[in-house]
Amino acid sequence: MLTTAREKTVQEQEPPKSTRGMLPTDIPGTSEKGCSAAACIRNCATKSETVILRRKGVVITIHPRQSCIDQCNGFAKAFLGWYSEQKDTSWADNLPACPCSIVCTRAHRCIERSTRKEKTWTTESICNPDPDVWSDPASAWNPLHSFYWTEVYGSYHHPGHYEIRTKHGKHGNQCIYDSAGILITEIPTAGSADKVSPNSKEGSHMAEDVYPFDWVKELGPECVKAYFEARPANGGKPCKQYHLNFIHSDAARRWW
Repeated sequence: MLTTAREKTVQEQEPPKSTRGMLPTDIPGTSEKGCSAAACIRNCATKSETVILRRKGVVITIHPRQSCIDQCNGFAKAFLGWYSEQKDTSWADNLPACPCSIVCTRAHRCIERSTRKEKTWTTESICNPDPDVWSDPASAWNPLHSFYWTEVYGSYHHPGHYEIRTKHGKHGNQCIYDSAGILITEIPTAGSADKVSPNSKEGSHMAEDVYPFDWVKELGPECVKAYFEARPANGGKPCKQYHLNFIHSDAARRWW
């Protein structure tokens, strides 16, 4: 179960189980504060040590396990090099806090034509709590939204249902919500602060924020935690409660 702003449950993540074939990981630059290539390398034990291919009289020898290990160490060196330059997160201090919910309660009113009596009812729907600050909610199930495609190809915030982002500024905040429109606070599903917002034309959002997360997805939970130290979940601040109740519908002006 996901941890949301409504109910937070601390769930301990079990360390990956060791498997046969694990090789030493004492390569310089591949470990720091619990984040290392070790968990990634353990998954390499399932790959063949040597594969010999014969094609048109040519014998080709490949080493899938060693290639996998080299790739893991490459991810670790790239991420930890990036991480060492991310000690200052003061740029996130002025980001707006994520809304605790993106659910609006709408109060509808109408006058029945036959009885001329007023009728009222309420409905709930996903909405934008502050259009001046936030982009409209994007759905992970709507192919017309970019959030759909990032989840299809990257699965960055699975199983989040909705995403909103800040609209202005070089730095940005990203907020992820469950199917009920409640803010998710548990990593790695939770949104993260972006040093370079995808809505900004200054710098590269992919290089500063996305590629490092691609690396830690391969490296395991300890490296994911390190990433969220550098890119705080939900901007690193408590959510903001917007008053979204009793938004009156235009139905009040109609006759039914």
